[in-house]
Amino acid sequence: MEKITAVCVVMLLLLLSSPTSFALNRREQQKQLKIAIASDANYGHFNPLLSLAEELALRGHAVVFGVPDQCLAWADHFDVHPSITFVKLGQVERKTMNIREEKAGPLLVLNHLRHFAVSSQYAYAPFLHMLEEEKPDLAVIDYMFFGALLACEKANVTFVKYVPLLPTVAMAAFSGDFGVHSTIIDTPVEMGVVDKIKTEVANRVFTFVFPLIIQSVLDGYRQEYGIEEGADLFKTSPFIAPCSFAVEPFMAVPPNFILTGLTHPLTAKVDKGSHSSGDLGEWMDRQEHGFILVSLGTVLALPGSELKRLAETLHALPISVLWSLREKQQESLKEAGWSIESMQKEDAAGASSTHLRIEKFLPQTAVLEHPNIELFVSHCGFNSLMESLYRGVPMVCAPGFSDQPSNAARLAHTGAGLKISLEDPSFAAVLTEAVQRILTDTSFKEEAKRVSAVLEHEAGEARASAAIEVLAHAGWKHLQPPSSHSSMWMALLSPPRDPAVALSLGIALYLLALAIRRVLRFCFCAECREDQAKWKID
Repeated sequence: MEKITAVCVVMLLLLLSSPTSFALNRREQQKQLKIAIASDANYGHFNPLLSLAEELALRGHAVVFGVPDQCLAWADHFDVHPSITFVKLGQVERKTMNIREEKAGPLLVLNHLRHFAVSSQYAYAPFLHMLEEEKPDLAVIDYMFFGALLACEKANVTFVKYVPLLPTVAMAAFSGDFGVHSTIIDTPVEMGVVDKIKTEVANRVFTFVFPLIIQSVLDGYRQEYGIEEGADLFKTSPFIAPCSFAVEPFMAVPPNFILTGLTHPLTAKVDKGSHSSGDLGEWMDRQEHGFILVSLGTVLALPGSELKRLAETLHALPISVLWSLREKQQESLKEAGWSIESMQKEDAAGASSTHLRIEKFLPQTAVLEHPNIELFVSHCGFNSLMESLYRGVPMVCAPGFSDQPSNAARLAHTGAGLKISLEDPSFAAVLTEAVQRILTDTSFKEEAKRVSAVLEHEAGEARASAAIEVLAHAGWKHLQPPSSHSSMWMALLSPPRDPAVALSLGIALYLLALAIRRVLRFCFCAECREDQAKWKID
């Protein structure tokens, strides 16, 4: 009897333990994936993708990261996981946008992004070779890195697009579903009516014109590369957006848009820098009364005269300034007559010190983490916005184009910063006033710290990694939106769900009907033609 009882107990234990053990083993097996990642030569896109790669590597996945050659220098500023393998994709020269010589409207932005589609083809062959060698389970691609996207199509590798944008902009621009979201309604009043209208027009250009133009460009390359004609890249694969509702309202999104929360920025290492005043870390440590960081991004360019005016304004501020300025922009500043010697000021003891320090590249995350930083003056690109808020640093934003005005409006709405205009005739006075206001009003820093607490606990990289694991194992058929099965024109004819879109569409249709009526009357009504002739005689 005792033997029978013992056997029954053993069998019961086996039955209870086996499913759990099987499930755990199965889970461990599922986690071992090979993920390919590709980023274009844009620091604001590369940095969050590097953070995602770090999380995937920590989960035990093999990560192969394809990057332009210049990105390797950026990666050297971080202590990345040793299992991440970097693969060079080549060198690229990317043109900048001069905010004064070129009006950064929707058509210019469209042309600039078309330039991205063409110039990113340098990466097609090396990334295709990488995919064929590594045979990844899934690829995560910078959403504007078209050469890498086409390589995934050629190699038949499932890919997900990584979109570092706020949801409002991403939904309006790339959902392919007219009327889901409108910048006019979804952005706060701080954006201003003019910027709301300009951004709304730009988003609609993205929704309808951009796919047509880019699709024709990509189809040309598909024919050249021997790839079967593909569908609209903005409808036929999922998006991962590392955005946070700490700065955006909750909203309905298409199922293929996976909002994960902020991918926590990695902390960069501080090197000596290129300035004659010595070690960058020591310089920041010496700023006992604080300093501000200034960076206007890697795409937008200012003419030399504007740079000189900005340098004079920064130099006159009652606080030390650390300015990240690309080498070509530094040359423009020197050509405009600004000398390095003019940056020296004397302290109370009469010793010369650098009041305005300019570097061609800065480890931004490390600078934002320094205890002496007080403020960040930025163009308000998505990455800069999130890195600053994650560290609890208030901002003064001077947006240029694309999503930047919307980002700046969101920031101002949270109370963690102020929005100013680069095109303001009194820009120097406005910037000085904004800086002094934030330095003296503690509410901006308090609000930035509140948003920081939200971002810190969102665990966006964990959510993004979990989504990637699901997509790698199960595909994304369950996430396909209705618009992926319809044409652009069917999306246009679908009933708008946003009151602002419905109103603007109704007005446009009414004006179109009036114009058609007038043309028809002139063509087919004899009396109208006679009246027209009389008007000409009179």
